[in-house]
Amino acid sequence: MKPRASKLKWCISLAVVACVIFAAGGAFAQNAQGLAAVGAIDPANGYPRWYLDKNGLQLGQCLDAANPADPCVLAGTFPNPGQPISFPNNFPDEFFYWRTTTTINNIGNVGGRALLVMSTQGGFGGATGTAADGAGAQIVFARYRVRVLPNGLVPGATYVVTGPFGVQSFVATATGTINFTVDQGCPLGTPLPCNFTSVLPTTNAGPFLTWDPATPPAPTAGFIGDGLLTHTISAGLASTSSRRISSSM
Repeated sequence: MKPRASKLKWCISLAVVACVIFAAGGAFAQNAQGLAAVGAIDPANGYPRWYLDKNGLQLGQCLDAANPADPCVLAGTFPNPGQPISFPNNFPDEFFYWRTTTTINNIGNVGGRALLVMSTQGGFGGATGTAADGAGAQIVFARYRVRVLPNGLVPGATYVVTGPFGVQSFVATATGTINFTVDQGCPLGTPLPCNFTSVLPTTNAGPFLTWDPATPPAPTAGFIGDGLLTHTISAGLASTSSRRISSSM
């Protein structure tokens, strides 16, 4: 179901299926298209109402904790869950326009575990990094994060992470880990107020990934995924939509 500009709950928090392949590695490449446009500021909270990708998919602030039950994965992120979300007194410290996450288990058949996160999200760039920072501290950024816990990676070896938006190489630490995050747009430390258009040329997002319509269940009307459910995705790109970690040893 395609969002409309007048409906601002069209947002995404996706859980996706991943695979692990240990094979020959490759060079860095980037396939992301970036985003096309940003909406007007919502006077209720000071964030853009929506972001639009280059396929015409427009996603709003994912601030719905109950329709269906917590699709935006907001549990525990704002003070009074029994009350409506409101800025700044009952507002989450971060929220998402779009997010996809995947966990890759038993890397190397020795119990290693990896996490891949891609998102376009709102937060706060003030002294506390929370809603207590108030008006003018709102930030939005696109995140790409790769974390691999100890066990499963060879220290000092190069590994290639492949996803819909490109390929990135990493060298495992001496403890056999990878811990990498890059935020584009207005990350923490950006001079305030945030220029919300700075997210548009991101290489961490675009187009927004959605649940694969060929695989049930379908998302709840008004959403393109559910952060509490694991599901395959449709990338909207010519490149693969799988997630892989491969060794170039």
